[in-house]
Amino acid sequence: MAGALFGAIVTTVAVAALPGVGIGAPTTSHGASPSDVFMKTQPAPQACVEEINPDSVTAFPLEIEVAVTSHVLGYFTFEWTGLERGEDGQLNIVLDGTGSGSQYDFARTKARINPNGTVMWSFPNVAPGTHTMAVFAWVERIGGIGDPDLLAGLENCALTAFVMPVAT
Repeated sequence: MAGALFGAIVTTVAVAALPGVGIGAPTTSHGASPSDVFMKTQPAPQACVEEINPDSVTAFPLEIEVAVTSHVLGYFTFEWTGLERGEDGQLNIVLDGTGSGSQYDFARTKARINPNGTVMWSFPNVAPGTHTMAVFAWVERIGGIGDPDLLAGLENCALTAFVMPVAT
C-alpha cells in the first residue's frame, strides 16, 4: 500500500514538473533576444502634462523602435495634481494612438491628496518599425458627469516601454 502511494506521488510530481503541463494553465509567452527598453521621465516640480480636461489629451509621447515582431509592455508611473474632491483622473496607455479600451481611474480622497500610481498595459505582436507610446488622459466628475471647468495635471512621470521579440 505504501509503495503504491509513493509511486502515485512520484508520478504526480514528475508530470507536474513537465513544462507546459497544467490543468487550467494560462497562456504564456516568452520573448526572444535581444529585448530592448525605452524610457522617458519628467521629475517634479515640472509637470509632464500640464492641462488635462474632460476633452482628453494624448501626452508624454515616447518613440520606440521595434526591429522584429515583438510584444511591447508599457509602464507609466505618475502623480495627479489639481484634482478636487468629486473628480476622477482617468488614463490609459496607448500605442500609435490605440489603447486597450479600458482605463484606470484615480480620485482625490482624504488619504490621497495627490493620487499616484503605476499602471501597465501589454501590446502583443507589434509589427517592426517606429511606434509611439503615450498616455491618454482626461478628467471627469465622479459618476461620469462632464464639466468644462475641470482641469488637472500629471507630474513625477516615468513612461517605460519593454520591447520583447516574439520567439519563433
